[in-house]
Amino acid sequence: MKMTKIFHLVLAFTLVLFFAECKNNQYQKELARIDSLKTVLNQSEKKLGEIDTNMLSEKFEVYEKNTSFISENYPDKKRDSSWNTICQYGLIDEPLGGFKNEQYHLKKELMFSRKQLDSLKFDIQNGNIEKKKMNEYIKSESDAVSMVEKMIKMTVEEAKIELNRFDALNPKIEKIIMNLKKK
Repeated sequence: MKMTKIFHLVLAFTLVLFFAECKNNQYQKELARIDSLKTVLNQSEKKLGEIDTNMLSEKFEVYEKNTSFISENYPDKKRDSSWNTICQYGLIDEPLGGFKNEQYHLKKELMFSRKQLDSLKFDIQNGNIEKKKMNEYIKSESDAVSMVEKMIKMTVEEAKIELNRFDALNPKIEKIIMNLKKK
């Protein structure tokens, strides 16, 4: 008699696991889509890490020191051969200075998107979402991930351009500063 009850309990438990697994298998395509969106977020985070923020901060400090010196020592409205270089150098401020702030916000967006995807995956696995709403939610998260991916790509590319501009112009600015110090 006990053996029959144990057998029935094991059988019932096995059936529950089987049906739960079938339910999960029913949404494998949706779960795989969520996993692929997480992969996009991971790749985007790596892209964001391509910019060394310590190096960027060091260059920005040099930039601020140089622009401060020039603004105090360069004669007003003097339109000589150095003026164009100084103007080009001045354009670096906003993009380079804003990268750290932008990076902070993008990291928050990455964390939020991951949390949303984890929550959606949990709800799908546990049958907490109606089938007709599931694709709508996945589409919404896919759009959000795509937006974050594009923002990161654009921000990193802009930072690289400005770092290259700094590297090209800073030696010229240093030369202008040396000449101003000689006077």
